Amino acid sequence: MAKTRKKYRLLSESKVVNGRTVYRIQAIRSFDDVRKGDLGGFVESYCNLSNEGNSWIYDDAVVLDSARVTCNSKVYGQSLLQDYAFASGNSEISDNVVLKDSAHITGNAHAYDNATLNDDTTMSDDSMIQGNASIHGTTILGGYTLVGDNVKIIDCHFKGGQTIKGDLTITEETQVFTFYDNWYSQRHFTYTVPNKMWTSDDKDFSGTGEEFIEHFTTYYSKFAGKMISAYVKFVKELEKIVEEENNDQ
Repeated sequence: MAKTRKKYRLLSESKVVNGRTVYRIQAIRSFDDVRKGDLGGFVESYCNLSNEGNSWIYDDAVVLDSARVTCNSKVYGQSLLQDYAFASGNSEISDNVVLKDSAHITGNAHAYDNATLNDDTTMSDDSMIQGNASIHGTTILGGYTLVGDNVKIIDCHFKGGQTIKGDLTITEETQVFTFYDNWYSQRHFTYTVPNKMWTSDDKDFSGTGEEFIEHFTTYYSKFAGKMISAYVKFVKELEKIVEEENNDQ
Protein backbone atom coordinates (compact mmCIF):
# COMPACT_ATOMS: atom_id res chain seq x y z
CA MET A 1 0.00 0.00 0.00
CA ALA A 2 1.43 3.36 -1.08
CA LYS A 3 2.40 5.70 1.72
CA THR A 4 0.56 9.02 1.81
CA ARG A 5 2.81 11.89 0.76
CA LYS A 6 3.04 14.75 3.22
CA LYS A 7 1.47 17.93 1.89
CA TYR A 8 2.62 20.47 4.47
CA ARG A 9 5.19 21.33 7.09
CA LEU A 10 5.17 23.34 10.30
CA LEU A 11 7.10 26.60 10.25
CA SER A 12 8.81 28.34 13.15
CA GLU A 13 6.21 31.14 13.09
CA SER A 14 3.98 30.55 16.08
CA LYS A 15 1.49 32.12 18.48
CA VAL A 16 -0.36 31.10 21.62
CA VAL A 17 -4.10 30.39 21.43
CA ASN A 18 -6.05 29.20 24.47
CA GLY A 19 -2.78 28.48 26.23
CA ARG A 20 -1.53 26.30 23.36
CA THR A 21 1.32 27.05 20.99
CA VAL A 22 0.27 26.72 17.35
CA TYR A 23 2.46 26.88 14.25
CA ARG A 24 1.96 28.29 10.75
CA ILE A 25 1.75 25.62 8.04
CA GLN A 26 3.22 25.69 4.54
CA ALA A 27 2.35 23.48 1.57
CA ILE A 28 5.25 21.31 0.33
CA ARG A 29 3.34 20.06 -2.74
CA SER A 30 0.55 21.39 -4.93
CA PHE A 31 -3.02 20.06 -4.69
CA ASP A 32 -6.46 21.42 -5.44
CA ASP A 33 -6.25 25.26 -5.14
CA VAL A 34 -3.13 25.12 -2.97
CA ARG A 35 0.26 25.64 -4.60
CA LYS A 36 3.60 24.41 -3.30
CA GLY A 37 5.01 27.08 -0.99
CA ASP A 38 1.63 28.58 -0.05
CA LEU A 39 1.24 29.55 3.59
CA GLY A 40 -1.75 28.26 5.49
CA GLY A 41 -3.23 28.77 8.93
CA PHE A 42 -2.07 27.36 12.26
CA VAL A 43 -2.04 23.91 13.86
CA GLU A 44 -0.74 22.60 17.16
CA SER A 45 0.64 19.41 15.61
CA TYR A 46 0.60 17.24 12.50
CA CYS A 47 -2.39 15.43 14.00
CA ASN A 48 -4.65 18.42 13.33
CA LEU A 49 -4.59 18.30 9.51
CA SER A 50 -4.71 15.15 7.39
CA ASN A 51 -2.18 14.65 4.59
CA GLU A 52 -4.84 12.87 2.57
CA GLY A 53 -7.46 14.53 0.39
CA ASN A 54 -7.63 18.25 -0.37
CA SER A 55 -8.29 19.47 3.16
CA TRP A 56 -6.53 22.70 4.05
CA ILE A 57 -6.42 25.44 6.68
CA TYR A 58 -6.25 28.92 5.16
CA ASP A 59 -5.57 32.49 6.30
CA ASP A 60 -5.18 32.70 10.10
CA ALA A 61 -7.55 29.90 11.03
CA VAL A 62 -6.45 27.73 13.97
CA VAL A 63 -6.86 24.02 14.69
CA LEU A 64 -5.57 22.76 18.05
CA ASP A 65 -6.00 20.20 20.83
CA SER A 66 -7.33 16.95 19.31
CA ALA A 67 -9.42 18.73 16.67
CA ARG A 68 -8.95 17.41 13.15
CA VAL A 69 -9.51 18.53 9.54
CA THR A 70 -9.73 15.73 6.98
CA CYS A 71 -10.98 14.67 3.53
CA ASN A 72 -11.69 17.80 1.44
CA SER A 73 -12.76 20.07 4.29
CA LYS A 74 -11.55 23.67 4.20
CA VAL A 75 -11.13 26.14 7.05
CA TYR A 76 -10.80 29.89 6.39
CA GLY A 77 -10.53 33.28 8.05
CA GLN A 78 -10.11 33.45 11.82
CA SER A 79 -12.03 30.23 12.48
CA LEU A 80 -11.10 28.03 15.43
CA LEU A 81 -11.41 24.27 15.88
CA GLN A 82 -10.57 23.03 19.35
CA ASP A 83 -11.08 20.13 21.76
CA TYR A 84 -12.27 17.09 19.72
CA ALA A 85 -13.98 19.02 16.93
CA PHE A 86 -13.91 17.25 13.56
CA ALA A 87 -14.27 18.57 10.01
CA SER A 88 -14.62 16.08 7.16
CA GLY A 89 -16.27 15.55 3.77
CA ASN A 90 -16.46 18.67 1.60
CA SER A 91 -17.43 20.92 4.49
CA GLU A 92 -16.41 24.57 4.62
CA ILE A 93 -15.76 26.72 7.69
CA SER A 94 -14.99 30.42 7.37
CA ASP A 95 -14.89 33.87 8.97
CA ASN A 96 -14.94 33.59 12.80
CA VAL A 97 -16.66 30.25 13.25
CA VAL A 98 -15.86 28.16 16.34
CA LEU A 99 -16.15 24.37 16.57
CA LYS A 100 -15.50 22.96 20.01
CA ASP A 101 -16.14 20.00 22.28
CA SER A 102 -17.01 17.05 19.94
CA ALA A 103 -18.78 19.05 17.25
CA HIS A 104 -18.65 17.52 13.76
CA ILE A 105 -19.20 19.09 10.35
CA THR A 106 -19.25 16.92 7.24
CA GLY A 107 -20.88 16.43 3.83
CA ASN A 108 -21.29 19.73 1.98
CA ALA A 109 -22.20 21.64 5.13
CA HIS A 110 -21.09 25.27 5.52
CA ALA A 111 -20.47 27.36 8.64
CA TYR A 112 -20.02 31.13 8.27
CA ASP A 113 -19.75 34.43 10.12
CA ASN A 114 -19.68 34.06 13.94
CA ALA A 115 -21.53 30.76 14.18
CA THR A 116 -20.65 28.27 16.93
CA LEU A 117 -20.97 24.48 17.03
CA ASN A 118 -20.82 23.09 20.58
CA ASP A 119 -21.07 19.82 22.49
CA ASP A 120 -21.96 16.73 20.36
CA THR A 121 -23.60 18.62 17.51
CA THR A 122 -23.42 17.49 13.89
CA MET A 123 -23.88 19.28 10.57
CA SER A 124 -24.13 17.25 7.37
CA ASP A 125 -25.53 17.19 3.81
CA ASP A 126 -26.03 20.76 2.52
CA SER A 127 -26.93 22.35 5.85
CA MET A 128 -25.71 25.86 6.65
CA ILE A 129 -25.23 27.97 9.76
CA GLN A 130 -24.42 31.68 9.70
CA GLY A 131 -24.72 34.97 11.57
CA ASN A 132 -24.37 34.61 15.34
CA ALA A 133 -26.30 31.35 15.40
CA SER A 134 -25.22 28.47 17.63
CA ILE A 135 -26.15 24.82 18.06
CA HIS A 136 -25.81 22.86 21.29
CA GLY A 137 -26.26 19.47 22.91
CA THR A 138 -27.03 16.67 20.46
CA THR A 139 -28.43 18.92 17.72
CA ILE A 140 -28.21 17.57 14.17
CA LEU A 141 -28.61 19.77 11.10
CA GLY A 142 -28.96 18.00 7.75
CA GLY A 143 -30.62 18.28 4.36
CA TYR A 144 -30.88 21.91 3.24
CA THR A 145 -31.48 23.31 6.72
CA LEU A 146 -30.38 26.93 7.15
CA VAL A 147 -29.86 28.49 10.59
CA GLY A 148 -28.93 32.16 10.96
CA ASP A 149 -29.17 35.46 12.81
CA ASN A 150 -29.13 34.92 16.60
CA VAL A 151 -30.84 31.54 16.66
CA LYS A 152 -29.83 29.08 19.38
CA ILE A 153 -30.81 25.42 18.90
CA ILE A 154 -30.54 22.88 21.72
CA ASP A 155 -30.98 19.08 21.36
CA CYS A 156 -33.02 19.16 18.13
CA HIS A 157 -32.79 17.27 14.85
CA PHE A 158 -33.62 19.15 11.64
CA LYS A 159 -32.97 17.32 8.38
CA GLY A 160 -35.42 18.95 5.99
CA GLY A 161 -35.46 22.33 4.33
CA GLN A 162 -35.99 24.46 7.44
CA THR A 163 -34.92 28.10 7.34
CA ILE A 164 -34.66 29.22 10.97
CA LYS A 165 -33.79 32.87 11.59
CA GLY A 166 -34.40 35.66 14.10
CA ASP A 167 -33.67 36.14 17.79
CA LEU A 168 -34.95 32.95 19.36
CA THR A 169 -34.07 29.70 21.12
CA ILE A 170 -35.37 26.38 19.83
CA THR A 171 -35.47 23.45 22.26
CA GLU A 172 -38.06 21.19 20.58
CA GLU A 173 -38.69 20.16 16.98
CA THR A 174 -42.39 20.99 17.50
CA GLN A 175 -41.45 24.69 17.72
CA VAL A 176 -40.70 24.63 13.99
CA PHE A 177 -43.21 23.98 11.16
CA THR A 178 -41.85 23.40 7.67
CA PHE A 179 -43.77 23.33 4.39
CA TYR A 180 -42.84 22.81 0.76
CA ASP A 181 -44.16 25.01 -2.03
CA ASN A 182 -44.46 22.69 -5.05
CA TRP A 183 -46.70 24.98 -7.05
CA TYR A 184 -44.66 28.20 -7.55
CA SER A 185 -41.21 28.79 -6.10
CA GLN A 186 -40.34 25.11 -5.45
CA ARG A 187 -38.88 26.08 -2.06
CA HIS A 188 -39.38 25.31 1.60
CA PHE A 189 -40.81 27.86 4.03
CA THR A 190 -40.75 27.72 7.81
CA TYR A 191 -42.80 29.00 10.72
CA THR A 192 -41.10 29.31 14.13
CA VAL A 193 -43.38 29.29 17.15
CA PRO A 194 -41.29 31.30 19.68
CA ASN A 195 -41.22 34.46 17.57
CA LYS A 196 -44.27 33.71 15.37
CA MET A 197 -42.32 34.48 12.21
CA TRP A 198 -42.24 32.98 8.72
CA THR A 199 -38.98 32.56 6.83
CA SER A 200 -38.07 31.34 3.37
CA ASP A 201 -34.98 31.23 1.19
CA ASP A 202 -37.25 32.59 -1.55
CA LYS A 203 -35.81 36.10 -1.99
CA ASP A 204 -34.49 35.74 1.59
CA PHE A 205 -37.90 36.48 3.10
CA SER A 206 -38.54 36.83 6.85
CA GLY A 207 -41.66 38.33 8.40
CA THR A 208 -45.12 37.92 9.89
CA GLY A 209 -47.90 35.81 8.40
CA GLU A 210 -49.55 38.87 6.88
CA GLU A 211 -46.25 39.98 5.35
CA PHE A 212 -45.66 36.48 3.98
CA ILE A 213 -49.06 36.48 2.25
CA GLU A 214 -48.29 39.90 0.74
CA HIS A 215 -44.84 38.68 -0.37
CA PHE A 216 -46.26 35.78 -2.40
CA THR A 217 -49.11 37.90 -3.77
CA THR A 218 -46.64 40.57 -4.96
CA TYR A 219 -43.95 38.34 -6.43
CA TYR A 220 -46.17 35.58 -7.83
CA SER A 221 -49.96 36.00 -7.98
CA LYS A 222 -53.16 36.49 -6.00
CA PHE A 223 -53.64 32.72 -6.17
CA ALA A 224 -50.19 32.16 -4.58
CA GLY A 225 -51.10 34.63 -1.85
CA LYS A 226 -54.31 32.71 -1.16
CA MET A 227 -52.36 29.45 -0.90
CA ILE A 228 -49.97 30.98 1.62
CA SER A 229 -52.93 32.44 3.51
CA ALA A 230 -54.27 28.89 3.92
CA TYR A 231 -50.96 27.79 5.45
CA VAL A 232 -50.95 30.76 7.83
CA LYS A 233 -54.50 29.95 9.00
CA PHE A 234 -53.58 26.26 9.33
CA VAL A 235 -50.64 27.04 11.63
CA LYS A 236 -52.80 29.33 13.78
CA GLU A 237 -55.25 26.44 14.25
CA LEU A 238 -52.41 24.09 15.16
CA GLU A 239 -51.12 26.56 17.76
CA LYS A 240 -54.61 26.85 19.21
CA ILE A 241 -54.90 23.07 19.54
CA VAL A 242 -51.49 22.81 21.25
CA GLU A 243 -52.38 25.66 23.63
CA GLU A 244 -55.66 23.97 24.57
CA GLU A 245 -53.86 20.68 25.14
CA ASN A 246 -51.29 22.34 27.40
CA ASN A 247 -54.03 24.09 29.41
CA ASP A 248 -55.80 20.77 29.99
CA GLN A 249 -52.69 19.14 31.45
